[in-house]
Amino acid sequence: MHKKTHRKIFIAVFLFAGLLVIIFLLAGEKFLRIESDSQNQRADAVVVLAGSAKEDKGRIEEGSALIRQGKGHYLILPLRHSAIDWPWAVQHYGLHEALPEDKVLIGRSTKKDEPLIDRFGGTYVEAIKTVRIMRDLGLTSAIIVSSAYHMRRAQIAFEQFRQPGRFEFYYHPVDFERRPKQPWWTDTEYVARVLQEYKKLLAAYFIYNLSSPAVP
Repeated sequence: MHKKTHRKIFIAVFLFAGLLVIIFLLAGEKFLRIESDSQNQRADAVVVLAGSAKEDKGRIEEGSALIRQGKGHYLILPLRHSAIDWPWAVQHYGLHEALPEDKVLIGRSTKKDEPLIDRFGGTYVEAIKTVRIMRDLGLTSAIIVSSAYHMRRAQIAFEQFRQPGRFEFYYHPVDFERRPKQPWWTDTEYVARVLQEYKKLLAAYFIYNLSSPAVP
């Protein structure tokens, strides 16, 4: 009787774990996606969040395309190394149809940012940098561009600073890292990235909400 009970418990746990895996495969990556900019959405600026070299190129290309489509007036790169400028980025990434330099605003990384990055993470500091740039130029709306898997965490960071009538944010995911016709879980590198993102997302839910929502 005791063995039967253990066996039933084991089967129940196994089935429950299997159900969780199935749910994760079906909806795990989809949950991370946020898209709130409509086809005709226009804003004062398009903000491109930083990523690895491969991701950064794809995100900047998408952000630049939105500017060319008239979706925003300025392209904001809120947190880049102090040595990076737009001509360098155009050459380094081999960008086609580069935007005029006066349409690109780059937020520089400083030593003052390091404690904030250590505490809250780069995405949150990018939100702070963006709000500062928008405030200084009198901009009130922005389309946030990042990789699809990163959008929910980006939304959590930027929504801390949303103020109706003053700062409005819309979200535009980029799908350039994997083949869209293939199930996302067939790409082991992408699966690892999604799992890592969930760890960061869990931390963001707690860390971001403990921070001050006031505009810095």
